[in-house]
Amino acid sequence: MNAMLKRQLTLFQTLVMPLVMLASLAHAELETTQYQYDAAGRLAVVMRRLPGTNVVTYLEHDLAGNLALESAYDAADTEVAVDANGMITGYSGSGGEVTIPDSLIGLPVIGIGPQAFFSCTNLTRITLPASVTNLGDYAFYNCTSLTGVYFKGNAPSAGLGVFNGASNATVYYLAGTTGWPVVPGAWAGRPTALWNLSARPELIQSPTSVLVRPGQTAQFQVQASGNEPLRYRWTKNGQPVAGASNAVYILRNITAAQAGKYQVLVSNALGSTNSAVATLTVDGVKPTLTVTTPPANSKVTTAATNLSGRVTDTGGPLANVLYQVNNGAWQTAMGTTNWVAPVNNLVRGPNTINLCAADVAGNWSATNMLKVTYVVSDWLTVLPPSHGSIAPDLNGKLYEIDKVISTRLAATPAKGWLLSNWVAQIGVGGPVLWTSNQAAIQVTMVSNLVLTANFVTNQWLAFKGEYVGLFMPTNGTPDFTNAGQLKLTVTDKGTFTGQLLYKGLTVALTDGFDASGCVRRTNLAGRASVVVALQVDFAAQAVRGTVREGSDWIAPAVAYRKTTSATKANYTLVLASAAPPMPAGYGAATVVVNAAGTVSLAGNLGDGTVLNVTPAVVDAAGYWPVYLALYGNQGMVLGWLNATNAERDGNRLYWQKPASGTGVHRAGFGGVLEATLTPYNMPAGNRTAPGWTNGASGMLWVEGGNVPTNMMWQVPIQISNNLAKAMGGTLTK
Repeated sequence: MNAMLKRQLTLFQTLVMPLVMLASLAHAELETTQYQYDAAGRLAVVMRRLPGTNVVTYLEHDLAGNLALESAYDAADTEVAVDANGMITGYSGSGGEVTIPDSLIGLPVIGIGPQAFFSCTNLTRITLPASVTNLGDYAFYNCTSLTGVYFKGNAPSAGLGVFNGASNATVYYLAGTTGWPVVPGAWAGRPTALWNLSARPELIQSPTSVLVRPGQTAQFQVQASGNEPLRYRWTKNGQPVAGASNAVYILRNITAAQAGKYQVLVSNALGSTNSAVATLTVDGVKPTLTVTTPPANSKVTTAATNLSGRVTDTGGPLANVLYQVNNGAWQTAMGTTNWVAPVNNLVRGPNTINLCAADVAGNWSATNMLKVTYVVSDWLTVLPPSHGSIAPDLNGKLYEIDKVISTRLAATPAKGWLLSNWVAQIGVGGPVLWTSNQAAIQVTMVSNLVLTANFVTNQWLAFKGEYVGLFMPTNGTPDFTNAGQLKLTVTDKGTFTGQLLYKGLTVALTDGFDASGCVRRTNLAGRASVVVALQVDFAAQAVRGTVREGSDWIAPAVAYRKTTSATKANYTLVLASAAPPMPAGYGAATVVVNAAGTVSLAGNLGDGTVLNVTPAVVDAAGYWPVYLALYGNQGMVLGWLNATNAERDGNRLYWQKPASGTGVHRAGFGGVLEATLTPYNMPAGNRTAPGWTNGASGMLWVEGGNVPTNMMWQVPIQISNNLAKAMGGTLTK
């Protein structure tokens, strides 16, 4: 092709037709004519190919459509594109071994332009003529199969990254040429070797064995020197492989059937040589990983522990064992077939450790999930008790932190002693965690736990007995809804049983005082609003406190210990009302106290209501509490009495009668009865009970009952008028 054609072709390629069309024309065996048009739709080029040849007739038209140039050239040279200066600018061939001629379309080839062979991954070998003086930037970028670049001339200039990604390439040059490093020094980032043009083939590098998984890609590669052209013939298990005639043999989407022994015969006009045998192993077997220690779901007592186990794999050699603690970073264990994984960052409580193994082919085992619980334990300290014993003996035993110790500890006091409380502390003398007055306890383990059982002198030995008393509000007059009687029987252990009597109710009490003599009970007899708070008064031999029902009322309570020894005596009791609307009449009763301290009271109130209280009890001070529910539990009589008429509540009784709508006191009333007790001694012999003298004068007094004025009569007393009982019960000697 002459210079005119060269220039016209360059212009045409720039303005109208991509050069790749020349390459496609060269490979279209049956195509005879192609037409190209410019942007205005005018005919620009007609290219005709002679059938059965590589000769292409090139017809170029001017802008008027007239024939401007006619020429012919060999299309076999058009797999490489060349610009008007002879610089190769592109490649459209199928790869393999490529030899660049000294000239193309009549132009000397002066260099390889930037990115001319960019990502030509099938290019295995290229020979460059002596006319090449320059390699552009990234000229052979990512030519991953390129093994040899053969230069016939001096070293050209090299741009940036000429062989980036072509990591298998070796640069060969002829002896006597200049600009090259001393073998095997690097040039443009690749190693160099001498190119012997007058030698039979010699192997520089034989193919190496490959281990892959099914579906992967394997590549065998050979490097050889010797007179060009070098020819390659690959065999598998001694049999030729169809189509395998390059220095690189690639197998894609591998199956197990392709496994075998591969070899390549390299030859030229002077001889041939066989490479070493390379084995293709196809491994589709996954490894199996087992954990030997620790067992699954086991407990460890330190944050650092070693895991160990085995890996079996019948397909191929193992690569590594990986493990991961609590979704953290994956780490590599020591060893493969027999492996050890050091773990030093377990957290307190449950931990999850994932393990898996891989073989050289990249087959991964199933992930083995191991559950391990890191438990923190400590030794329990139970201090030896004085004045008692503790069972069983748990002192110095190791227990897991934050877990309940299943064995209960029981404290038993020595004779004459009582358990005061259990105290749990952090260390001896350290902060108190909790206390308990229960004899048997069950504890949750904490670090440095110390338990102490404290015993005190049994103060209940002197306090045990029967206690009876009253509760009533201090503000206002008591009535049947907020006042009543308190009874307790206290044991020598400080426990008690008892009752609250009020509103016609009998509310049971069963509990125990603590070491300080206190107790507080709620929800008595299912009555959530009732609250009783009691405190022992050891000095006064009394129980004091309060009774409360919701927010309606609160009443102080006191119960005194019943005496076990009293002076036997008889009394008469007169009950005088304080003021209207109380009945104006008097009530009267007899009172009998026996030697055991039991009191019987029998008589009538001022309106005739029967008053019968038995048994009451006398306390050590000579008082006895009186409580009697009346009128269908809608009224009552309540108060303290004393034989000496001493002041505990003024020796008064509170009397409440509900409204009835009928009778004399139909509106009901409530108030105080002044009580007067008089000792009575039975007369001796045949004397009259009152000690009256026959013929003496007596007075009959009448008042109340709507009598306008008080009336009084003097009456003579006759012995025959002797009365054994006026009101009340029978008096005894």
